[in-house]
Amino acid sequence: MEIRYHPVPRTLLEVQAALCSNDDVAVSCVIPIEDVANEFVVAANNEVVRIRWDGTTDVAERIETIAKVPKSEPHFKFNDAKVDSQGQLWIGYFAADKSKKEFAVLDKAGGLTSILRNKPIKQHFEGISLANGLDWNKKQDKLYLIDSMPGEVLQFDYNINTHEVSNKQVLFRFSDLGLAGIPDGMVIDENDNLWIAIFAGGQILNVDTRKPNTLIKTIDLPTKVTTSVAFGGPNLDELYVTTGSVSPIDGSSSPEGGYIYKITGLGVRALTLLSYKPVSFNFFVRLVTPSPSISDSSHPSCQ
Repeated sequence: MEIRYHPVPRTLLEVQAALCSNDDVAVSCVIPIEDVANEFVVAANNEVVRIRWDGTTDVAERIETIAKVPKSEPHFKFNDAKVDSQGQLWIGYFAADKSKKEFAVLDKAGGLTSILRNKPIKQHFEGISLANGLDWNKKQDKLYLIDSMPGEVLQFDYNINTHEVSNKQVLFRFSDLGLAGIPDGMVIDENDNLWIAIFAGGQILNVDTRKPNTLIKTIDLPTKVTTSVAFGGPNLDELYVTTGSVSPIDGSSSPEGGYIYKITGLGVRALTLLSYKPVSFNFFVRLVTPSPSISDSSHPSCQ
């Protein structure tokens, strides 16, 4: 599903398309392909596929499979992804623990891969539990990656010429600060500070990358199921937060969830727009102008 918001008339257009007939397929990222109209790279379970969709029909055409998780077992699945400044797709994966009724992952069975067009998928490392949000600093010499289940933000040295990562360190550990919730999606700003969505915590954390375990500020959301963040707007200074209406962990629902929240007045912006631009889907838009935290918890309404 794609939700298109037109800010001047304040109208919403909702369009939904089926990728396949299997209800078991979970789409974890959708990224437009540069300079190609109506084509997208989509992560669906253990595959990254290229699709064509005009935004109006209810069926998306599957063009090709670009890559598969570098594991043969079916319980390995792709998760969050981001495109670097050179157009390369970076995407993490995890192994679902099928012995549990609720959502769970196998400890340290996940990893991080990258996909450069017309080249085989490259695995950079293993040994993480649930690879999630990722981003690079302004100098492009550091890569930051969330490992959700231990509640850690990892920092790596990054070589922009060879695309190699090394020197793994823990930049931010939730247990060290007594923080609740699970770190999920993440984005970096022009000051090289991280903004992290806290799943099951209903917060956005602003984290300093220069000193370990340094929390700059916390923004509260009126729903616990906070999933991801991205900068947008004409000046890239608006923070958009995706939320879910039902928790996949315990099945609890939230009337304030399932919306996109817009946070303004933060005084920071994104570094730049990359050549690939993210697509928002599956959520409605709700406008919020905090200063800078969110306190309005009334039931969302879409105009």
